[in-house]
Amino acid sequence: MSGPASLTLSPQRTSSSGSSTHRRPCRRLAVAALRVARSMPARVFPRPGRRLQAIGTCLSSSLSGANLWVFLFLLTHCLGLAAARTPWTTPRVTGSPNPPPPLRTERVFPQHNFDRPVDFARLPGSDRWVVAELGGQLWSFRPSATGAKPELVADLRPHHMPEEFVRGFSILGFTFHPGFATNRFIFINYNEPGSRTNGAVVARFRVSNVEPPVLDRASEQVLLRWTSGGHNGCTLAFGPDGFLYISTGDAAAPDPPDRPHNTGQDISDLLASVLRIDVNRTTGTNHYAIPKDNPFISTPGARPEVWAFGLRNPFRMSFDRATGDLWVGDVGWEQWEMVYRVQRGGNYGWPITEGPNTRVRTDVKPGPGPILPPVVAIPHSEGASITGGLVYHGKQFSKLKGAYLYGDWETGTFWALRHKNGQLVSNQELCKTTLKPIAFSTDREGEVLVLDYNGGLHRFVPNPAPPANLAFPRKLSATGLFASLTPLTPAPGVAAWSPIAPMWNDGAVAQHHLAIPGDGFIATTNARKIIPGFMWYFPKDTVFARTLTLDLKKGDAASARRIETQLLHFDGLAWNPYSYRWNTAQTDADLVAAEGASDSFTVTDASAPGGRREIPWRFHSRAECLRCHNAWSGETVGFNWLQLNATAPDGELRRLETLGLIVATNAPKSQAALVNPHDTTKPLADRARSWLHVNCAACHRYGAGGAVPAHLNVDKKLADLRVLDAKPTRGDFGLHDARVIAPSRPYSSTLLWRIATEGAGHMPAIGSRTVDEVGLGLLRDWMSQLSSSSSRPKLDESDIKQGSPSAALFVALNDPGSADRSVFTNAFARDLFSRFLPPEQRRRTLAMDFAPNEVLSLKGDAVRGRAVFANESGGQCVRCHRAHGAGRDFGPDLTDIRRKYDRATLLTHITQPNLLVAPEHRTHSVILRDDTELTGFLKKRTTTELLLRLEDGSERRVPLAQVASTRPSALSAMPEGLLAALTAQETADLLAFLLTR
Repeated sequence: MSGPASLTLSPQRTSSSGSSTHRRPCRRLAVAALRVARSMPARVFPRPGRRLQAIGTCLSSSLSGANLWVFLFLLTHCLGLAAARTPWTTPRVTGSPNPPPPLRTERVFPQHNFDRPVDFARLPGSDRWVVAELGGQLWSFRPSATGAKPELVADLRPHHMPEEFVRGFSILGFTFHPGFATNRFIFINYNEPGSRTNGAVVARFRVSNVEPPVLDRASEQVLLRWTSGGHNGCTLAFGPDGFLYISTGDAAAPDPPDRPHNTGQDISDLLASVLRIDVNRTTGTNHYAIPKDNPFISTPGARPEVWAFGLRNPFRMSFDRATGDLWVGDVGWEQWEMVYRVQRGGNYGWPITEGPNTRVRTDVKPGPGPILPPVVAIPHSEGASITGGLVYHGKQFSKLKGAYLYGDWETGTFWALRHKNGQLVSNQELCKTTLKPIAFSTDREGEVLVLDYNGGLHRFVPNPAPPANLAFPRKLSATGLFASLTPLTPAPGVAAWSPIAPMWNDGAVAQHHLAIPGDGFIATTNARKIIPGFMWYFPKDTVFARTLTLDLKKGDAASARRIETQLLHFDGLAWNPYSYRWNTAQTDADLVAAEGASDSFTVTDASAPGGRREIPWRFHSRAECLRCHNAWSGETVGFNWLQLNATAPDGELRRLETLGLIVATNAPKSQAALVNPHDTTKPLADRARSWLHVNCAACHRYGAGGAVPAHLNVDKKLADLRVLDAKPTRGDFGLHDARVIAPSRPYSSTLLWRIATEGAGHMPAIGSRTVDEVGLGLLRDWMSQLSSSSSRPKLDESDIKQGSPSAALFVALNDPGSADRSVFTNAFARDLFSRFLPPEQRRRTLAMDFAPNEVLSLKGDAVRGRAVFANESGGQCVRCHRAHGAGRDFGPDLTDIRRKYDRATLLTHITQPNLLVAPEHRTHSVILRDDTELTGFLKKRTTTELLLRLEDGSERRVPLAQVASTRPSALSAMPEGLLAALTAQETADLLAFLLTR
């Protein structure tokens, strides 16, 4: 921006009452005011009043009315905040070294802006488009009518009084009748505010005129009503059979799951379902009829309208015009976003399952039929709020023919899904954008258009970007971040900063730097809405740098060696992580490949067994980094109100303001206590909660994709963490009466075990590989003083003599040197105590996040591999599989696995067992009428019984009369992380054995 005279703002449309219906222009005005305040140097206009007068004169021709007054008000505030700073003039981090996506999006009909649009479609028989806005208005426009404004089709708000209805009234979807040319019918879903018993409505209206179209409000005929709430659905779509399909949500808030209605598995209501009705006939008092082949028409107590159920919030669905398949995008809960190919009578699991997460709620009685898995489930590290799309049948992109295109409302990512008979073949990422895709449609040529909730329509176009940005810095010295690397000195304009609560980095110390191109600044305005709240405004090419330094001789600063410098770069659309690996000469650092890398470092430490420690180091892959830097935790995980100590007058936020790097206009007056976990002057509970927050809560918070529904962020109340006295769902390690956190009984707490071990189950899963001894003791002491409402027995001396896992945990934390550890014989205990052995006696295991080349670069030995296969406390293969005559007949026989997979592919399927699960290899959970639960492979089903193969290899015949319910698992029976306890050589040997002829 050259100055205030160059400021331009897009026009803002107001509601019929004249009040603003769009908050984005106010946010743009705020950011513009901050920029202008910075652009007017104090030496030219030394007094704010004179600067304000001059700017107002320049802007009088650009802004008028309310916009000008809002802008000047904001500018008055910002003039005192926009401190001058040293500019960063050497930015070199721009673009990306990654291959560009195949497509990008392009705005169409840019002259038209809408207020929170939610659905759109072509008017049948016309070139007009009709767009529905969330607030209750429908508009139409003709692309060929240059300069013409959208014309109002209907405003349903005055149609629904009293006034409180107007304030919360919303439209979510509409569709035209297939016979619109003759009957002029349009079907609309509208919703009254709050949770109302009959607040969600599907109604039929008639369009009285088509050029331009005008809706006759008096023609309304209500077809269906159901309870309105947080999840209303709702897509309306006519199938190839001529019936109207309607998607409905569970009418619940995002959390807790499926409460208060408990409707997901209940087909006695219309919620959490896809409905199917005949709008061309009527029966009884209904203004529709039930198709005779609806699946539950004869089921006692069921609503006959239900076509499929067990869906959380099936916001968008569509039919493949070529095959008739019904595709649904179902918005997930804590871990996954699902895409289903919906079948007649299908049960999709909610709230028992959330895609691959099969244990959301165990207290819910399953509805009829087996639970069907999604075609694809997107983890919350990649998506956060799925928007179902369309199967592509256009001509522009021949390679996408027959692929299902869909997107994510939160991340702006789009994918192309391909399948064969409902089994996933590929799920290709097409592009990342700043859009909030809320609906899909097609133009006359069959090309897909996307409706952006921010206000416009877009289409896909080829991405003209070169294969990769070859100019992206391959060395740290080329980034422009540092004036010198020896010693490490930031470039002018690059500032050091410090979070209040540091992470555990395997003993390394972190240095943080912030770089903003030119004299730009971060503004704490509501620049971009993400799920946790509003994201701050960051200038394009902002870079956060984090350099990790390790003392190779404990306590000796002269031995310090820089290991890596991690970058988090904002490209204007999204945050992208990179890592640079320092060379041994400490003169520079090289860009790490996208898949990451591994290394190890020896630290001399007189207090360590053998006088030294071996530190395994993981240079994380870019995908691994994004598991923590996700939309749910805020992409800039460590740079926020909490970590900047925003409420303290002398906190880091105020220092960065003084430097001119931040303009904070809405800092909180109070917030949760985030402290340095190692500050002994702070309360024990605050320190423990802060340790969990910085090391665990990026994933373990609502929606962020943690494998269990634990919420460890410090701004949650203790009672809401979902870990206190909660039974573990991912293994209990044999602990006595195990709980995730057992109040007053730390040695029965699986969370403490996970943090104490460096073997299988170690947490944090990403970010560290060794145990933080100080943090571990801190958590033990905190758990010990937590009050318990139960009188469960605590650890005693007999447990230690018997070698119980709880006793092993006690010994590991309190008496590892003198206690007799020989009584602890299982593999988990071996891993727990391995850190007390000298490095040469320790097994260097792979842990959870190893690079495949660590294994594939080694030559395996099949003889040694047979022993690995047979070791039940190692890779544990023999517990379920047979191979070359050895093992148990539960999972598939692996004798001829070489005919199916090569070495690299086999390793991929072992480390990612859920990547492709054949239907015959899905386990089934069978609940008997006496509440007994059996789990195994369903080998046969007859009219009278089930034949199950159980985990011990035996078969059991179960009479159907004893069966209350059955459901298949969407996950493989083989858990993840089975190689974590093996060394790289042991894994190479295992592969050699499995691939033996």
